[in-house]
Amino acid sequence: VDEARRVGLGVFADIGMNITYLATDRFHYRAMTGQFAEDHPEYMCPESASFFDYRHRAVQDYAVGIVRELMTDYDIDGVHLDFARFAHNRAFDESSLVDVMDRIHSDRLEAEGKWGHPLTIAVRIPSYMFHTWDQYTGDYPEFLSALRIWARSGWIDRVMACSMLVPRLHELSLARYKEAIS
Repeated sequence: VDEARRVGLGVFADIGMNITYLATDRFHYRAMTGQFAEDHPEYMCPESASFFDYRHRAVQDYAVGIVRELMTDYDIDGVHLDFARFAHNRAFDESSLVDVMDRIHSDRLEAEGKWGHPLTIAVRIPSYMFHTWDQYTGDYPEFLSALRIWARSGWIDRVMACSMLVPRLHELSLARYKEAIS
């Protein structure tokens, strides 16, 4: 962080909000999220055991704790919360998304007081309307409704929508996201 600041660069933590990487590759996140997943199979999404189920308070506590540590222990410029990376539309609901972001915002305010500068919160949310894989099917209405609350409450500074099917991007209107954050 110090080196980046000396050369005029900002430092953002990029956090996959639902990646377990239940794999043997030690260079992925296995040491952190994979271990938590193995220790607590009851917190995995029943429809797909590769994803944490944010409807459990313990999963929310785990995710918020990681973001809090990054913001309060390191003098970074912000965080990018990637909810779209391997998202699963039955692993979240509006109330869990709102609770997580509310708590992250509170931690951000504490970190801003500690470091003496604003921290940016950016989110990436799924929009797999046209995807054919079962876990990516649907328009994720819980993210759209949570996005409205996040934006209205001033908890986020940037939003990105993710769509994985490049040939069909022209069919995917972003108007609903523009309306949600207006």
